[in-house]
Amino acid sequence: MEDHTPIEQQLDQIQREDKNRPCKEILVLGAGMAGLAAGYELAQLGHQVKIIEASGRLGGRVWTHRFENGQYGELGAMRIPGSHDYTRHYVSQLKLRLRSFINFNPKTYRDFEGTLCRAEDAPKEIGSLFNLSGDDRKAIQSDDCKAIQSSDGLDAIYLRIIKIVLSNLEDSEKSQLFGHGPFSDRLTRLDRQSLLHTLRQYAETADAVRLMGKATVLDDYWQRSTLLFIREEIDKAFTDLEEIEGGMGCLPEKLADASLPDGTTLRDHIAFSQEVYSIAQGSEGITVAFKENGKLDSVTSPYVLCTIPFSVLRRIKLQGLCGSKRIQDAIQGLGYQSATKVLVNCKQRFWESKEEIYGGASLSDSIARMTFYPSDNAEKKDQSISEKPGVLLGSYTWGATARRLGVLSQEARGQLVIEQIKRFHPDIKDYLDLDQPYVSMAWDQNRYAAGAFSSSYPQDLQMFFPGASQPAGRLFFAGEHLSPYPTWIQGGLWSALQAVMQIVVAC
Repeated sequence: MEDHTPIEQQLDQIQREDKNRPCKEILVLGAGMAGLAAGYELAQLGHQVKIIEASGRLGGRVWTHRFENGQYGELGAMRIPGSHDYTRHYVSQLKLRLRSFINFNPKTYRDFEGTLCRAEDAPKEIGSLFNLSGDDRKAIQSDDCKAIQSSDGLDAIYLRIIKIVLSNLEDSEKSQLFGHGPFSDRLTRLDRQSLLHTLRQYAETADAVRLMGKATVLDDYWQRSTLLFIREEIDKAFTDLEEIEGGMGCLPEKLADASLPDGTTLRDHIAFSQEVYSIAQGSEGITVAFKENGKLDSVTSPYVLCTIPFSVLRRIKLQGLCGSKRIQDAIQGLGYQSATKVLVNCKQRFWESKEEIYGGASLSDSIARMTFYPSDNAEKKDQSISEKPGVLLGSYTWGATARRLGVLSQEARGQLVIEQIKRFHPDIKDYLDLDQPYVSMAWDQNRYAAGAFSSSYPQDLQMFFPGASQPAGRLFFAGEHLSPYPTWIQGGLWSALQAVMQIVVAC
């Protein structure tokens, strides 16, 4: 047992607890990663599982868009940290292959304050535009700098501050951030602080704060809880990143097609286009009303697992939550983050063939913010591949920037992003696939997500998370919003297995 990973230990414990218990009938709401994983594990144990999904597709916010020319890009989740054992467990079980996701490439561009340069030149050319202390200027130009979001050195000041905060925490406090015990007084104080508040405490100049915001693209996160970023640093969330060959969407698809003990697959137990309208818990069970083709219908089940994001659950009528005030408060108050992605479909990978950019991201302070290059040819650097079509993640934005871009039409978003990319790729229009040049997703406007991922404001972690993932009678909850790994696939999977344990031991 000592050699097992946490997920293996969790699965072993679930099997032991489930042994000799009667079979249960469970209705799962949502076919995102949490719903699929929970449904799969419950069905593997022999329980009767049915999943209803509001949309017509699997995966929730794991969404690989496939263009007609055979290329693809990620509208949702796009990378897997090395530390995320729950995600890697299912990748391994489903025999999917991983390759490196290149987060930083010195040949990409930085476009800040009207100055454009390669990332490798940014510490000198961009850094000189800001009023920094002598120590901060040395830090961003240090060869030893290993930044959290990139490795160009510009975010060295941010890294230094995060390290200072971390150095003041005991190991027990770091563990508390992942759900192991109540918060200490020190964590409580940090939870009350926004990221901006914390950075201003330690920054030596106002320009240092401005530079940190641009270099890390975290200025759209300024009002979020400091502890979110401390926890991601402890988790090494941007270390040893990988992606699934063939697209991240292969994960939910393969999971849905995995064999079950009764000879069926999980896909056989999923009903699509059934949008939940209300959830009512009574003495006879839990009745879920849903709309299908505009008609209202309902189903009653003794146990229900709800993986619907709280951002969507806010508009669903809930009855009989057994006085679970904390759950109701969390549904109403938990913060969600906006994100918009714009994929740009090109008939040739000109960034590889002409500029030798294989993976990584160009960053700017324009509305496009981050432009990611595909990593699939980064190792081979095969010129025959570089001459073929490829997809840029032309823009990945968060927060207010994502909302400003998201209110535009698909065409307007695409055109605006291409105009921004022209700053560092002037001839990009010559390489567009005109049959389908771009596609985008503004997650705030997605009916079944109403936001990209949960993202805590100060005090959310203490106000909403304790008890929010606990069942209300026989109504259970799961999703990345109820985990120590919000925004990541890992969070959905982790919370799914927590819920599975609660269900198997339930009376």
